[in-house]
Amino acid sequence: MAVLTPTVGTPVERTAEASTGVPYPSVVNAGDYLLLIGSVTSTTAVTVPSGWTQLTNSTAIYSTAANIPTLFVAGKLASGSEGGTSLTVTHPNNISEWQIVAFGGVNATTPMDITPVLVQPDAAAGGSTADVTFPSQSVVTSGSALVYAVAATGSSTMTPPAGFTETMDLSTGSRPTSAGYKLGAPAGATGDVTVDLSGLGRIVGLLMVLRPAAATLSATVTPAQNVTGGAGVTAKVVPSGPPVTGYAWSVVAGSSTATPALTGAATDTVTLTAPAAGNLITLQCVVSSSTGSVTVTTEVRSVLLDGEIDFLPLAGQGGTGWTNVGGAASEGAALSDALDTTYVESGDYAASESERRWRYQPST
Repeated sequence: MAVLTPTVGTPVERTAEASTGVPYPSVVNAGDYLLLIGSVTSTTAVTVPSGWTQLTNSTAIYSTAANIPTLFVAGKLASGSEGGTSLTVTHPNNISEWQIVAFGGVNATTPMDITPVLVQPDAAAGGSTADVTFPSQSVVTSGSALVYAVAATGSSTMTPPAGFTETMDLSTGSRPTSAGYKLGAPAGATGDVTVDLSGLGRIVGLLMVLRPAAATLSATVTPAQNVTGGAGVTAKVVPSGPPVTGYAWSVVAGSSTATPALTGAATDTVTLTAPAAGNLITLQCVVSSSTGSVTVTTEVRSVLLDGEIDFLPLAGQGGTGWTNVGGAASEGAALSDALDTTYVESGDYAASESERRWRYQPST
């Protein structure tokens, strides 16, 4: 799977307020990963909103000391009720900029694929810098999304790195803040990620890698087979989703009338020799992965050759068995209606054929 294109809340900027109502995107789905991104022209930390997890609350650096601005980023999983509402953020009474972005398809258990990377270039030498570069990082999970957030001083606008989509670029009161994302990052090195300012400024930035949700494991299996006794039989499972860690084939005793030996029971393909005619085998395979397991079943039915008569095995798929729901009143009599029927015929013969018929249906 991969992280999905986000829905983006309207960015807001304030010149002097101690709290700000930050709009959520108009559409927020349950399980979306929300990022609150903002900056304040102060070295005082921002108050983390209830229910959010702080990812950074860091200042720019000048002469090895904290300096304006402060970059704040926090994340949380959405409940699905946030769309179209707003979040009140409490912060120092200074210039500030804010935005909330909602990413779908993010891993709910481990939203961050790597530890977020904070960059605080010391602006003492020469007073300011014109860009912020995040050194190359190693993405663990293919399909991740790269997300940056940068705050600076000065009156600059910012240019996102190549391949990134910018979600905000605000500069009220000469305090620019920018954020952007890039979807579909493959596993491996990202290469350096550089955000450019049109002018100079003291800069602080955070690079995040959002991990995609784990793929759901599913599997299909060879359909039920009608074979003759003694025939070679092959059944195969085809999984999809995360990498498979194991296969476990078995014969389901409760719905089988024989227990043939299985070859390849720990692989995706099992083989066996069909038992004598009239037997029914239910095969089960448990397919496992790091995200869980799924179980699939199929049947092998040993059927009669032309001219052969034998007893129907009274077992049904899933171990339900069969129920006798009626029979002929006397030898040779027909059943009383024309519904689809199962005939059980005697295998004992004398001078003339003798027959009684019953109707069976799978037990529920």
